Amino acid sequence: IQKVTLGAARNFAARQARGEFLLFMDDDNVANANEVRVLLTAMRATGVDILTPANDYFQGIRAPTPDMEAIGRWVPLGASPAVGFFKDCFGDSNHFIRAQAYKELGGFSAVPHPGLEDSTGEDWEFFARAVMQGYSLQVVPFPLF
Repeated sequence: IQKVTLGAARNFAARQARGEFLLFMDDDNVANANEVRVLLTAMRATGVDILTPANDYFQGIRAPTPDMEAIGRWVPLGASPAVGFFKDCFGDSNHFIRAQAYKELGGFSAVPHPGLEDSTGEDWEFFARAVMQGYSLQVVPFPLF
């Protein structure tokens, strides 16, 4: 099995997809039961190109259960190029995007960076490129995963 970057793996998966929308998630994301419904409803209602939700984060190796208390919450800023130039504030790898916008943007960077095998900043770079090219990026301000 050939090891590829996360960007290359996502690009491969996107090429296999046939729908109008793509949902990207990391392997440590656990979707709330209503995540897809909320993202789809918001996408259709707003016409936005990319949606990324806030998220709660937990400690431990097990998937969170409804009775577990989160140790923190992150709410991304969304389309903020001034801040995004210095810090990854756009959104999370867990995001919903119109397949056409993804295709027009050319997908994620798949270039490996020595020492950063687990993450190459592909989400940050992708969102920055999208915002700078005029694609709309909005945040769902409550956690969906």
